[in-house]
Amino acid sequence: MKFIGDDRVYDPYFQYLDQMKGSMLPHIHEFASNTTHHNLTSPNSLHDSWIEYWRISEVVVGEKRSDRRIDIDACLLGPMHDRHIYLHYRDVRQHTITANNGSDYGDLLVHELTITADGVYVHELLFAGGAVFTVHFSDFAHRIELFKSEAPAQS
Repeated sequence: MKFIGDDRVYDPYFQYLDQMKGSMLPHIHEFASNTTHHNLTSPNSLHDSWIEYWRISEVVVGEKRSDRRIDIDACLLGPMHDRHIYLHYRDVRQHTITANNGSDYGDLLVHELTITADGVYVHELLFAGGAVFTVHFSDFAHRIELFKSEAPAQS
């Protein structure tokens, strides 16, 4: 992480995002700078969420099947276990997972989204089990779906 250290102080990160507002796509800046995505008590936070899946795919983008790009679709179980948080990384340029001795990933501790000098975005996610997921991409989408509550049975 470039801005959020082991002390989990977010001020330098949010100052960076303020400076980068004009350089980032508005929807990406909104996601990155939305404090509820980092807040320890928000049900929409990525903090304390768990990975349900992390899918990498090659997507056909032209008339020829050989014209492709890489996308990553991720689904996280929200911290209150009442929703899924979906992340879609489009046109992935590079991705790495630094795993952790074969144990589970555990809760997501912290994440940071930055932009490089050439306009590529980088999202880094650090998990309690020590794993680090890093994605370099050109576009991004995010959505949240609450679980449908089941109505109690009528007697």
